[in-house]
Formats: sequence, structure tokens, C-alpha cells
Amino acid sequence: MTVRARAWRDLRRGGFRFLTVFAAEDNEISLALRLAGWNLLLDEQLRLTHVLPATRLTWTYFCELQRSRFASMVAVDPYRLAIDGSAESTHRLPNTWATQLAITAMALLRNLIMRPHKMIWPRASTFEGDDDVFRIQLHRGRLAGLIRYRREYDANVRAVADAAWREPGQRVRA
Repeated sequence: MTVRARAWRDLRRGGFRFLTVFAAEDNEISLALRLAGWNLLLDEQLRLTHVLPATRLTWTYFCELQRSRFASMVAVDPYRLAIDGSAESTHRLPNTWATQLAITAMALLRNLIMRPHKMIWPRASTFEGDDDVFRIQLHRGRLAGLIRYRREYDANVRAVADAAWREPGQRVRA
């Protein structure tokens, strides 16, 4: 990832500060740049070779990784909510920690009722590659992230919604 120096300076001058800690910083800066009106470009010709040890190519490791990843992504909810414009929407539920917790808890409860075996033994070899287990790990991770960010979640949603570094109307600059 590369970022224009001007884009970074504009964010910092506007008071931008990272909400994330130890994970999802690349997602956060990308979303913040979008909210500030910058384009994000993907160069399809760029290639990266990421060599993984065999211990990281297991279903158990994948489940743990996904749960951890989705826990970290809760920190960037304020940006996604601002980009979606759902904070201004009157037909959606409020974007509060309590609402997000209820939605996530309901998803887990639904899975516990409909797929108890996948909730209790997600790493069983018979479930390797199972989409339901993947989604369950998503919800478990999200629940862990919501618990981790419970104290600052609502304040972060408001801070991003009202951030001085945001471009009004999110007009995109070249």
C-alpha cells in the first residue's frame, strides 16, 4: 500500500487519529481516505508472494484467523457506517454498540438453534471448508470485537461522523 503524502498530511492536519490498535490499520486508513474524498486505486499488475508454513494451512488455524480478523474489523465500523451513509438513514436501526451487539447475538443464537453441531465443534474435520462455520466464526469474532471496543464504540462512530478531516459530500479528488 502506498499513500500520497498530501493525502496523509491533509488527514493529519484535519485531526485524523487511528482508532485501531494492532490490527486493521490498512483498512482504517483506506476508509478514512475514502471519507476524505480520495480515490483508492488497485493495480492489477502488482503481485505479492506470501509463503506460509504448513502450520498456517489448517482448518483450525483458518477458523482462529477469521475469528481474530472479524474481531479487529469492529474497530473500523465507524468508517463503514459513515461511508454507507447509514447514520443519516431513518429506515435503519441506530448505529450504536447496543444495536450491533444485539444483531450479532441474534445471529449467533440463530446459528445455535439451526446448527448447534457447527457452533459447538466448528473445527471438526467434517466441517472443513464449510460456509456456515465460516459465518459462525465471523459472528464469534464480531462479538469478541464488540466486547473489546464496548467503551469507545459509540464515541468512535460519532467522532468519524463529525470528523473535520472528512470531505463534505465525499466528493472524490483525482
